[in-house]
Amino acid sequence: SYFSQEAANNEIQMDLSLDIPDRLAVPELELAAAIANLLDNAVRACKEFISPSKRWLKINGRYVGNQIIIEIANPCMASKIMFDEVTGLPLSDRGESHGIGMQSVLAFTRRNGAEFDCEIKENVFYARLLI
Repeated sequence: SYFSQEAANNEIQMDLSLDIPDRLAVPELELAAAIANLLDNAVRACKEFISPSKRWLKINGRYVGNQIIIEIANPCMASKIMFDEVTGLPLSDRGESHGIGMQSVLAFTRRNGAEFDCEIKENVFYARLLI
């Protein structure tokens, strides 16, 4: 709900679609923290756009074949984003290596046997968790 309010305060259109089971195979609090880190990055990227029509955020979670796929998509300035050749994840523009949020998501995936990837297609940043 914090990020929903943050999106509203910054004129970011937020679309949420979740179809996941009540019981998760991973600790709920850890998953929530990982998603919060991804949403923080997405909101920050949206704020870079002057026009509210370019500020949007889509969160899609679905349960497929005993796995949960969570995808967060938002517009981005692709020319500003560099990816680490080893991890395939974006590098922080506020310091060296990955930001604290991405490090947290990586730690979550390693502890819980999940997978995480990011990509940019047509100036849209996609972050995906497979649990």
